Parts: sequence; structure tokens; C-alpha cells
Amino acid sequence: MELRDFLETRFLAWLLGTARIAGLFVGAPFFAAMIMPLNVRIILFMAMGYMTLPLINDVVMMDISFVQMVGCMLLNFLVGVFMGMISYIVFYAVQYGGEIFGVQMGFAMAMIFDPESRTETPMLGQLSYLLATYVFIAIKGHIMLYKVLAKSFVSIPVTAPKQPWDLAPMLIEKMGDLFSLGVQLGLPMIVFMLLVSITLGVVSRIVPQMNVFMVGMPLKVLVGLLMFVGLVGVWADVFGEILLKTVMNLEKLLLAP
Repeated sequence: MELRDFLETRFLAWLLGTARIAGLFVGAPFFAAMIMPLNVRIILFMAMGYMTLPLINDVVMMDISFVQMVGCMLLNFLVGVFMGMISYIVFYAVQYGGEIFGVQMGFAMAMIFDPESRTETPMLGQLSYLLATYVFIAIKGHIMLYKVLAKSFVSIPVTAPKQPWDLAPMLIEKMGDLFSLGVQLGLPMIVFMLLVSITLGVVSRIVPQMNVFMVGMPLKVLVGLLMFVGLVGVWADVFGEILLKTVMNLEKLLLAP
């Protein structure tokens, strides 16, 4: 009898909640990692959907129309995708800052294979991305994202989810911040390399016999690596603060009445 009641009243609610969590597994950092096998991700988000079922107060009867059920699943899925995309933008900003470092050091053509995107990415950009991932896991960002999503089931019913365009303004705002944040992270390197280039130009005028090109390339690489190592701690603190602020803003947006 209990199984029959579950199938009649809670099974479809579980499917709708699982659809929202599945969206998070498509667009969110850590959850959408390509290194995790697809079958493992499917089992994981279905299990997480069952764990969050007590937070879903909606009762969805089996006589619901097919069109309405598909529409609710799609909207819940898009809510999870938008949550993941908003949190992922911070990672792209850090990666963009690392690419600026690589260009200034002369590593613009140094590419490595990225198993996440399955494309070739700049070396320092990928290193910055891995650093951001480490900080994300260290501050338990994946758990914070899941908690925000779990709380959203209380304020946003699965049968009447928040429309995706309600989250669009925040997504557009974060996409606009992507380039500004990336430039801010790479600005110290740009300024310092400009000073190095000016210094090398002055030296070439004072000592014409010196081959500035042969000296400048290894000097820029050495200075750039030293700056990168020195700024790793600063980048980690800045990324952690920005990520926490992003999750808090996302929580306010989703839990707003």
C-alpha cells in the first residue's frame, strides 16, 4: 500500500526534482566533470533526487497530462542548468586571467589537451583552471551549490518552477563580469611585463652590442613564473570570495518570494 501511494503521489514529484538536479550536473563545476563516467553521474543525481524528496512538498498525481509533465521537467532542468552556468562563469574568468599571463610570457602558442572540454587550451589558462577547481573543492563549493538547490525545492515548487528568464539577468551580469575579472587578474602581469619591455629597450640603447631578443625571452619567462607563483595565494583568496558571493547571490535569487 505504501508503495502504491508513493507511485501515485510522490514518484512524479521525484522525477521533477531529479530533472532540476540533472540540470546542475550538466552545467555546474565539479558535477559536470567529463572525467566522471556518464552512468555514475546518472546514478548519482537520481540518488540525490531521492535524498531531497522530503523537501518537495508538491503532490503530483499520475493523471497529470503528458504535455504538462514534460513542460515542468524541462523548466526544472533549465533552472539547474542556469545555476550551473552562473557558477561556472567564475572559472572561465580565472582561466582567462591565466591566458593573459601566458600571452605576456610568450606562451600563447603553448597548448595542452583539456580532458574537460576535450579541446586544446593554453597551458597557464589550464593551470589557473585547475587552481580554481582546487579552491572550489577546498571551500566545499559543490556542497554549497547542492544546498542552494535543495533549499530551492521549498521556495520554488517543482510543479511551478521559476522561469529560466528570471535567472537570465544574473547570467548576463556574470558574463559581463567575466572579461573584467579576467583582465583584473591579469593586469599586474601586463603592467610588469610592460616595465620589463621598457627596461630592455633602454638597455638595448645603452648597450647596443647586447642581443636583447635572446635575453628578453628567458627573462620574461622567469619573471612571469615568479609572478605567477607569488600571485597564486592572492588568486585563491580572490576566487574564493567571488565564488562565495556568487553562491550567496544565487541563493537570494532562488529563495526570493
